[in-house]
Amino acid sequence: MAWRTWAEHAARRRGGGGGSGGGSVRQSAARGGASLPPEGGVTLADVQSGGGADVVVFGGGSFGQLGEGGAQFSLPPTALRGLRRLRVQAAACGELHTALLTAAGEVFTFGVGEFGVLGHGTEERALLPRRVEALVGEAVVALSCGWRHTAALSAHAHLYTWGHGGAGQLGHGGTIHFFLPLRLQPHAASSAPASASSDASSSAASDADADADADADAPPPPPTTTWVQVSCGARHTAALGEGALAHTWGDGEHGQLGHGETERRAHPAPRPVAELRGVRLLQIECGAHHTAAVTAGGQLYTWGSGGYGQLGHGAQQGGGVPRAVAALRHLRVVRVACGAHTLALTAQGELYSWGHGKQGQLGHGGSASEAAPRRVEALRHTRVVGLAGGHSHSLALAEDDTVYTWGAASHGELGHPIATHQPTPRALAAVRGRRLLFAACGGTHTALLLGGRHRDRERDVAESGATSDETS
Repeated sequence: MAWRTWAEHAARRRGGGGGSGGGSVRQSAARGGASLPPEGGVTLADVQSGGGADVVVFGGGSFGQLGEGGAQFSLPPTALRGLRRLRVQAAACGELHTALLTAAGEVFTFGVGEFGVLGHGTEERALLPRRVEALVGEAVVALSCGWRHTAALSAHAHLYTWGHGGAGQLGHGGTIHFFLPLRLQPHAASSAPASASSDASSSAASDADADADADADAPPPPPTTTWVQVSCGARHTAALGEGALAHTWGDGEHGQLGHGETERRAHPAPRPVAELRGVRLLQIECGAHHTAAVTAGGQLYTWGSGGYGQLGHGAQQGGGVPRAVAALRHLRVVRVACGAHTLALTAQGELYSWGHGKQGQLGHGGSASEAAPRRVEALRHTRVVGLAGGHSHSLALAEDDTVYTWGAASHGELGHPIATHQPTPRALAAVRGRRLLFAACGGTHTALLLGGRHRDRERDVAESGATSDETS
């Protein structure tokens, strides 16, 4: 259950540093309170004509993951009060919790609190957005949420994780839970576990489109000290380190770590994915129990659980090492999103999906699972520019600013008036006329960052702290 936002916003600030460090990020002038006291939510009609950007949530909220102050089974699209002044610019959704990132680099979390997943030092749930005090001053630029763990990347390229650590998914070298964010230390990284040291000599894969920029026979790299991207799965984590080198850690039972192993045991420290050494990566993404990576040459690699065909290799079986998705080799993939299914966006704006389809999350009009990439025909005449995947629902943004959702809807996670599964993309009427700046899908909920009406785009972008390149 990895929940990544549609496009790796990475929350680059105007004039600030990126995930790889460099530059500075403005800090909030207010350091006093530990929590934000919004007054619940308001209907979209109340804020449609206003300026600035709004955090809009909908879907299941039984554990407070919608942040409106209650614990409702289902909630229609609702704008959260009190957040506009924080200039929220990104969000991440886990199964039952949510994290928001502000332009000042601060993190607010809410929802279920088990195993310390919210980072507040306790296991108490939070029904309203509450600032993660341990990260104040760290200038966070990106977030990711898994089942019960959370990760944050700072502008100084430091990686923090917290929450459930029973499978080693926090990467701190053990299997204990952390109730507060803890920075990954360089000594935690490893080339190979002691019990499988022979894997360190695995041959590197070479990308057919010449993505390779390093010698596959080179010795294992030293422990990573800086990070540029992170993604959380159900019980595993993947990240790009120095040189865009892929690292994984946590549960490897389904082969989702990419090390060729499928034993059910913890891998508690970051380990380079040997088969991708020398391949320049742009994105790494975790699904529930599988992982995907996009190369600079536009190729897509997948590995891990494949019982529903989510790897896209033409069969409903898993794989323990990265393998290029052959059916997409003639296309240039620019973005991938994963839940229990996989979504891929091409440079031409074409959307493909495959994997688990029982709730209609593939968008092909039925409930069958697909073992190979298939274009979403309902959007054939639409240029897609952004996407997000939850566990059983999907979201796409069209070039004309129309937002589409489809898949599971039993908790209202699609945002449509009727909570029935939607097997094909359907325009989200509730946000028509607003510009979508960011989106994240969780287990049964969705979070959007909406700007004003289309004529106010430049102002919205400026107020959200994002650059125009990041929202186009």
